Amino acid sequence: MHFGWMQAVLLALSLAEPTGLAVQWEAPSECPDVAVVRAAVEDNLAREAFGEALDAVRVEGTVVRSDDGWSLRIIVAMPQGSVERTLEAQTCEDLASAAGLIIAVALDPLRVQQARDEPEPTPPPPIESLMPAAPTRVETAEEHPLQPEPSVEPAPTRPRSAVDLRVGAFGELGTLSVARGGVAAMAGWSRGWVRVDAGATFAAPRLVSSAEGVGVQLQQAALEGRGCIRPQLGAFEPSTCLGVAGGVVWGRGRAIETPQTTTLPWMAVVAGLDLAWVPTERVGGYVGVDGLAHVLRPQVRVDGAGTIVQTGAVGVRALAGLVVRWGAG
Repeated sequence: MHFGWMQAVLLALSLAEPTGLAVQWEAPSECPDVAVVRAAVEDNLAREAFGEALDAVRVEGTVVRSDDGWSLRIIVAMPQGSVERTLEAQTCEDLASAAGLIIAVALDPLRVQQARDEPEPTPPPPIESLMPAAPTRVETAEEHPLQPEPSVEPAPTRPRSAVDLRVGAFGELGTLSVARGGVAAMAGWSRGWVRVDAGATFAAPRLVSSAEGVGVQLQQAALEGRGCIRPQLGAFEPSTCLGVAGGVVWGRGRAIETPQTTTLPWMAVVAGLDLAWVPTERVGGYVGVDGLAHVLRPQVRVDGAGTIVQTGAVGVRALAGLVVRWGAG
C-alpha cells in the first residue's frame, strides 16, 4: 500500500540530478567559471528532468571586457533552432547569473517537447492496477513563452587619444647643391582626425666644394612642429600636415689654410603628406614626403673663393620609419 509513496521519492530523486548540459564557457580568470553558470541554470530550471533531450543541446558563452564593464555573448543551439543573446553588465558575476536565466528560458520549449515525446508509462503489476491514475498536467509553450529580449542600442564610440613615437631616416634634395640624408624623431598626440607632432631632425655632415677645390662641410640640426589632418581607413592612416622647422647649420672649411667653423640659423615652412600603417595596437610603419620653403637661407662664403654654399629656396625630403603607439586614436 506504500507503493505510491516510494514512487514519489524516486521521482524527487530523479529531479535532483544534475542536468548534464554541455556548456562551453570562455571568460577571463577573474570571472565566475562554468560551475557557477551550471548552478545558475539549475536554479532557474528548478532541476526539472529533460531526459536524453539535453544530449543534442550545446551552449556557448563568451565574456569579454568592454568599455563600460563586461559583455556576454551566449548561444544555445538546439535541434529546433538556436537562440543567441548579447548583453552587458558592470560585473562578471551579473553576467553569470544572467546567463543561467537566458539558458533556462531558451530550454523551456525543449522541456515541453520532451514531455510530449515521452511514452506513456507501462502500468506495473496488480497493485498499481488497483490504484487510480493521478492526472498528468503537461505545460505548454503558451504558459512559458520564450520572450525575445529587447534590443540594446550600442553606445556611441568616442574617439580616444593616442601617443605616437616615429623614428626614421630621410633623404633631401634642393636645400643644398648636393643630396644629403639624416635621421628624424617625432612624437605625436592624436585624437579622432587630428594629430599634433613635435620632434627633431639631424642632417649628417655633407661636403660642398667649389670649382677651385675649396669646400665647406655642413651639418644641420633642427626642431620641428606640425599639425595634421588624419583620416582613418582601418590600419592605414593618410595625413596632410603643415608646420614650421628651425635650427642651426654648422659649416667648416676644407682645403684652406686656416679652417673655421661657422654657425648660422635657418628656418623653413614645411608642408607634407605621409601614410602610416599600424596593423597592430602597438607597432607599424610610415612613409612620407615633405616640401620645405626656406625663410632663413644660410650662406657660407670663403675668402678668395666667394660663396661656397647658398641654401636653396625650396627643398624636398622623403622619410620612412617605424611607428610605436600607446593608446587608440
